[in-house]
Amino acid sequence: MTTLSTALAHDDPTPHTDPADVLAIAVDDELRARELLLAGLRLGRKRSVELDDAAIVSQGRNGKPRITQTRGTNPGTGAWLGAWWGSLLGLFFFGGLGMLVAGAAGGVAGWLWTRRNDAGIEDPWMKALADRMMPGEAAVVFQMRNVYPTHLIQELRRFEGRVLANGVDAADPVAVRAALDEAI
Repeated sequence: MTTLSTALAHDDPTPHTDPADVLAIAVDDELRARELLLAGLRLGRKRSVELDDAAIVSQGRNGKPRITQTRGTNPGTGAWLGAWWGSLLGLFFFGGLGMLVAGAAGGVAGWLWTRRNDAGIEDPWMKALADRMMPGEAAVVFQMRNVYPTHLIQELRRFEGRVLANGVDAADPVAVRAALDEAI
């Protein structure tokens, strides 16, 4: 297995297609990615950054990208919630048959709504990000604004990793890379 320190030599510059306000950092494994995610959420709670969205991206065992969102609703959950509320309202207003019809309609509406209104970091971009990762790596993707750069850099010094994307204006790319290079 390739170590992360040797992978840093293969660090590509950030493509111009990366979204604004997004910082993506690859680390050794998914457990370390969860620790980095918690550190970012802690920065958000302290108001050192405003986090709009965050996710962990990794390769699944079948080779397909696996995305773990922290916010938002996936289409399956949207369908379930739509069906539940549709059934409840259908039962209340129209009885048993209304419950079935409104539940089915609510499920379809909930699925369509969440499918069209994916808030936060776009899933196709995160899937493309997974293709740029090395086997065994996991990446944390933050969508943030109003960043206090010194707080962010101080927190990143705890983690060894490589930058996959940096579209955050306040996060100087050289300082972010240096912080990840001098991890404790």
